[in-house]
Amino acid sequence: MAVLTFELPDGSTRDVDITQVLNAGYAGRSQEDVAAHVAELAELGVPAPSVTPALYP
Repeated sequence: MAVLTFELPDGSTRDVDITQVLNAGYAGRSQEDVAAHVAELAELGVPAPSVTPALYP
């Protein structure tokens, strides 16, 4: 199991056991920006996701 260590604003640290990680792909500040990125990738032959944002375990 992986452990991440965070340094908190008060200077203390906190260890967190990582059991699952999700990557939020095709996420952005606006749907217009996401659509533009998807279009750029489509020009390179990368298929568009069925939904945005797309979660990848």
